[in-house]
Amino acid sequence: MLPEVQIKKLLDFFINKIDENYLRCIFDGLFLDDYDFFENAKSIFLKNIESSRQIETHIFFNHNRANLPTIHINLPAENMNGDNGVDWGQELVDENCGNNVLQSTTRAYSSKFNLIFTSNNTFEVLIMYYTIKSLIQGNIEVLELNHIRNPKLSGNDIIFNENFMPQDIYSRALSIDCIYDFKGLSINKVEPISKVIFKGEML
Repeated sequence: MLPEVQIKKLLDFFINKIDENYLRCIFDGLFLDDYDFFENAKSIFLKNIESSRQIETHIFFNHNRANLPTIHINLPAENMNGDNGVDWGQELVDENCGNNVLQSTTRAYSSKFNLIFTSNNTFEVLIMYYTIKSLIQGNIEVLELNHIRNPKLSGNDIIFNENFMPQDIYSRALSIDCIYDFKGLSINKVEPISKVIFKGEML
């Protein structure tokens, strides 16, 4: 499993499931001066509304999309988790390996993925942040079923280097602290068992 790809797929799945009623439950009746959060949330998330502000998800930071509503998926660090002994998680696999049978070793890693929300509009950043936070928190079992185990959410402010990021770009990060399993394959082939011979007498 490539966890960044899995998280992108899950985000796209959640976003495609959003409808007007879901956004209404979060933002209906919420105004700040003349800014209507519900109407603007629809222009970001709903596919049936023509809008230049439609949200996109990207693995790693997409500098060209920073001024539009975008979720950038970033993996800053990971560590091997728990007591992974020498023979822990070892097995023989032949999935997608042609005719080869390979030995694999599985290890659990703890990691913190940052979902970085950017836009040139501060309210759009808030809309994305709280909508995705609601989706993940309300459907935490979907992450568990897709091998993103024991996820914990936290929020952070992001300060970009002025030389890297254009002016007037706003951002916020939603972090997913989790565990996932990674399977490493040996370069040594294992001869498959072609027959089994039992020696003995019938009783």
